[in-house]
Amino acid sequence: MNGGPASREEQNWTSGARSPGRDRGGDPPRRSRSRSPPRDDRGRGGGDGAGGGHNPGNNLHVSNLSHRVDTRHLEEAFAHVGRVKKASVMYDPHTRESRGFGFVTMETAAEADAAITALNATDLMGKVMAVERARRGRARTPTPGRYYGPPKRHDTLE
Repeated sequence: MNGGPASREEQNWTSGARSPGRDRGGDPPRRSRSRSPPRDDRGRGGGDGAGGGHNPGNNLHVSNLSHRVDTRHLEEAFAHVGRVKKASVMYDPHTRESRGFGFVTMETAAEADAAITALNATDLMGKVMAVERARRGRARTPTPGRYYGPPKRHDTLE
């Protein structure tokens, strides 16, 4: 029974295959049965998370903001260090409450580096903010479809 079917099945399990009989040997890899368009994985390697456009180095992510900070306060804080191209605080779309983080785009990468050095771990309206390079060059595009989260305020007044 050493060369019988039981030993062959045992070999498949111990050879690292996922399941017996699934060892394809030299067969070419199977194509996906998905009808979705193929993904372009170029630019996703390296682990830097820059899949949504290249960050030239002047886009900064600011986290741990006080809920009282708005875009104007954020822009004023960074204007002391260099020229601010754009500043924005992210808000919850339903409650219109600050989510505690934002993005600042400086004119040059050198000004962005100066802003990180000068403003990281500094106090802004009672909270110590963290400033670092943004992983993406632009915001993600919103996904289409239905929202299944908590009901919106105007929906509850029916």
